[in-house]
Amino acid sequence: MTYLRQVSLTLLLTCIVALTCGAKSENDLLEGCIEPTKMATALQKLHQADWRKLSLSEVQAFWPTELSYKDCTAAGCSTVWAMDRIIAGYCQCCVSFHFEVQGTSKKPRSERLGVVVLKYATQQKSDLIAIAKNYAAALGMPTEQLTTVGQEAQQGFSWRTGPSGQELSSIEFWFNRDEDRWEFTLYISQNIKL
Repeated sequence: MTYLRQVSLTLLLTCIVALTCGAKSENDLLEGCIEPTKMATALQKLHQADWRKLSLSEVQAFWPTELSYKDCTAAGCSTVWAMDRIIAGYCQCCVSFHFEVQGTSKKPRSERLGVVVLKYATQQKSDLIAIAKNYAAALGMPTEQLTTVGQEAQQGFSWRTGPSGQELSSIEFWFNRDEDRWEFTLYISQNIKL
């Protein structure tokens, strides 16, 4: 076999393996769950925002799925969510945003994002941990903490942020095995004053 033919065959096999692995990864997603790279992109935008000034309309502008509302008053909505995969009334892939809302129709209103709770599920534990690490990285978690994500059933992390390190970002993971899937619940908060 000539050198050119060997290189061509190697390239072809590499492409087939890459496509097969990519297809497997895509097929392993539970129906209704957002593709992890899209969610990571949205989480990165969420991390880059100043939560003290982040409004519901700004979140809607970059969030990859439609958001529904609850607890709305003239001042705004305090709870907003996206239920992407619900089975028998149980959320397997969803997110909720909890805003602190002040003001009335006569007074200036203000919204401040307080906490985000995200649930995600996969069939394989290794996939779930890789996704959890990807989400944590998108949220700005330092590299030295990323390596420990998924080593315990419940983990809390925090790190200094802000212009002069006077604020804190905090996330907490709860990993769980439920019937035929693995899932995590992720609690996110940031711009916490020290």
